[in-house]
Amino acid sequence: MELNPFELLESNPLPDVKDEWGDYSYSYEDLLKSITDKVEWLVEGGYQDYQGDFYYFGKDQQGAFYFVVGGYGSCSGCDALQACDTYEDLIELRSELKRSIRKFDSLEEFEGWFNNDAQTEWYNDEDIEDFIEKANSRFPFVLKWRQD
Repeated sequence: MELNPFELLESNPLPDVKDEWGDYSYSYEDLLKSITDKVEWLVEGGYQDYQGDFYYFGKDQQGAFYFVVGGYGSCSGCDALQACDTYEDLIELRSELKRSIRKFDSLEEFEGWFNNDAQTEWYNDEDIEDFIEKANSRFPFVLKWRQD
């Protein structure tokens, strides 16, 4: 497993475009996709409540796998994306996402890390269960959480 595989790569341009109300209308997925076009994000999980955690799991053309987790909220006081007032704020948030991407050389490596080493005790139950259900149905592994 490698941490921060995109830290030294330039991100794709993120347009400095506001909507008709003068706000930026980007999603976390928009920010993540702007980091690189080398990863196809295959599983999106979370977003099950007004605040909690989101998860993305993807693969590149060389067969490596990537995982990122972050938090979301219902207002600018508890959601980093909604709190972005300037283009520079968006770029900083994207940089934080970029630094949190984890790279795995195989599905087995990801499964072992997730089931044994991931710090998941703080994750929202409904959000992580949503991710696990989607990931387990798409890939030949068995992710577990809070199971003895």
